[in-house]
Amino acid sequence: MFYRITWLALLSLLRRNDKDVIKIYDIFGDLMKTTTGGNMLNFGYWDKEVKDPFEAQIKLTNMLGTFGSFFNAKNILDVGSGYSIPALKWLAEYPNLNLCCIDINYNQIIEGMHLLKENHKLKQETLRIFSVINLENRLFHINSTSTFLAVKNDTMDRIVAFESAHHFRPLKQFMREARRILKRLGFLVIAIPVIVNNSQGSRLTNLKDLGILKITWASEHYELEFVKSLIEENGFKIDEIRLIGSSVYQPLASYYLKNRTHIRNIILTHYPNFLEVIINKSMSRMKRASENGVIEYALFRCTKY
Repeated sequence: MFYRITWLALLSLLRRNDKDVIKIYDIFGDLMKTTTGGNMLNFGYWDKEVKDPFEAQIKLTNMLGTFGSFFNAKNILDVGSGYSIPALKWLAEYPNLNLCCIDINYNQIIEGMHLLKENHKLKQETLRIFSVINLENRLFHINSTSTFLAVKNDTMDRIVAFESAHHFRPLKQFMREARRILKRLGFLVIAIPVIVNNSQGSRLTNLKDLGILKITWASEHYELEFVKSLIEENGFKIDEIRLIGSSVYQPLASYYLKNRTHIRNIILTHYPNFLEVIINKSMSRMKRASENGVIEYALFRCTKY
């Protein structure tokens, strides 16, 4: 397993094509589920009320819904939806919402649908899936790439890319598709890890400094200014940019390091010791990169005019 993970990570860093990203996220998606006890695939937002990674993931999911004004939306497209658990949370929170999930990873779409069916059948709270009224008429799934979306023009009130846009290649094409699909005055909402300070050395040096992100952030390493310019060049007005990296990377790493013994025992039930050693070192590097201002976690809300 260790050699397979290392090889896939190397392929993703060098080739970074869709198949490599899908393979590596099949592995690290399972790893995140193992360590958090839930089915979300985001880093989470940590405040004084948060006690564990899953609570942090819920907090970030709720924050994105508020930030994107989901309360007055009718139709939302979630691009790069993973297991669709954030979508379920938003549907439970906003009863007038309909949501379509799009992901290139067919395995994660199917597993998410299976988890949902099992939860309704067995009522197991351990699956950490949220109860949604009239779900079969409000949630839809499409297995598709992010750059050619099978959705009609001017039909969506919101398009959200929740910790997924750094996998979209080319990102410009996704922006064009988002503009085509959004209604006038609709919002494009993006949560994305970005590089802020790219002046400290070569690309390879920066990749080393990213810590765990050099593996899980295995697609493009976009700079903040590049994302801003790309949004504006493709017909959107940026209403707000919120930088929350200090409440994402640093507390996540601190939690891991503080609870390493417990988390390590969980990881070793499914994975080799080598992987846990890599994660431990990488968490420290990620924390340091955040503290040094090399990386940020950005929320964008943009309007189509």
